[in-house]
Amino acid sequence: MKFEETEATAFWARSAVTARTQDELTRNFVGMLPDGNLYHARRREAEEFSRFARMIALNSNMSILEVGTGSGRWAFHLAPKVHRVVAIDIIPEMIDICLERNVKCQSRNIQFLCQHFLQMPKEPEFDLIYFSGVLQYLDDVELKKYIEMARRLLKGGGRIISRDTVRSGLRQVLTGSYPVIYRTDEEYRSLFKAAGFEMYCAGEAYTKRPLTTIMGKLQRIFGISDSWTSFYHDKILSIFAFLRLSQILEKPNFKREARKYGSISHNFFFYRQT
Repeated sequence: MKFEETEATAFWARSAVTARTQDELTRNFVGMLPDGNLYHARRREAEEFSRFARMIALNSNMSILEVGTGSGRWAFHLAPKVHRVVAIDIIPEMIDICLERNVKCQSRNIQFLCQHFLQMPKEPEFDLIYFSGVLQYLDDVELKKYIEMARRLLKGGGRIISRDTVRSGLRQVLTGSYPVIYRTDEEYRSLFKAAGFEMYCAGEAYTKRPLTTIMGKLQRIFGISDSWTSFYHDKILSIFAFLRLSQILEKPNFKREARKYGSISHNFFFYRQT
């Protein structure tokens, strides 16, 4: 199941075309708004950015390659913290969105390219490669090619961070209009280890909680500002944490898929060369 030949590419191309008709804020979260809940998307993004920062210390000398930049939200976030960001995507409409956004942002150290990862010049020039939610669209054969290419593009001591949706029990393969492979943590560990990378750490990119969805819906109904919604949201979390009832706010997963494949989560994986 090659990424560029699957229905997944068509799915993201359709998402990009739809995003071009939406406002600037909504375009930033292309692919993250299945229910139109902007508040949930903003909370998720803030949590992802915070957890990413705890995984790796960025500096002004670093060069980063982001694979699967989408609307460019990660590229624009990372650029002020490093020397250079090269952000690639194979979907032209996504790159068009990035370039349009950069007219306003004027980020001079980002290079947006409509480029296939396996066709990158094979020269070691990056300190970090960030796979931004793309590995789950590759079969194992293609994934191994991506890991090998990453090894060639990294400088000595270079690292990889990937963001992937995974299952806790068994691999799940979905087909149809949104083909995807939800691997387990251990599968990723083994595939990268075979290519000379150690999984240094792993953890959730963000925690999906029903309270966030509820607060987003209340915000839309009552027209509450982001700051007040976040204030009340955090107050509720604090109260439940004080009462040691935080688990009540976690989303139990009783779906048949969860019983068969294990729970689903959105994880960061941090790899370093051995």
